[in-house]
Amino acid sequence: MREPTGEPTPAMRLAHVLARPIRIRERVPFVSTLVGAVAAGGVQVRSAWLRVRARRDEARAAFVIRLEGAIDARAARKLVARVRRALGRTPERIVIDLGGLELVSLTVLTHFLEEHASRLAELRGRLAFRNLRPALAALRRNLHGMVPNAVLLEQALDETS
Repeated sequence: MREPTGEPTPAMRLAHVLARPIRIRERVPFVSTLVGAVAAGGVQVRSAWLRVRARRDEARAAFVIRLEGAIDARAARKLVARVRRALGRTPERIVIDLGGLELVSLTVLTHFLEEHASRLAELRGRLAFRNLRPALAALRRNLHGMVPNAVLLEQALDETS
């Protein structure tokens, strides 16, 4: 057994930084990522939150970040800032699990993805998404086949397990 150093590990810092939920403030249309659901209007998401759980997965040698609830562009920007602050320039692999995400604002699918397209391309190989295909399929179904910036998401690595 090793002596504890007293220094928090990167996984501990990430879990601590992401522990506080992020309130959803946008009053724009939201789309459900759940199969068989319909588009939700801003009225239906007045008290929505983005909850984030983080853990280290030793088998994958990656940090797994699970998103739960709803996400808008402001919450997505805040999440990116928190992850950057906690991990810095660490070469660790990051897996974003979309399995608990229920609602996505249209601004995430348009403005946020356009703003961060180059950064997504830079992170190729280090960034993976879990449960991306089911979420995209539900978005396509709920938006009648019209998913803005779907190519950006489809180019991202989908981790199926």
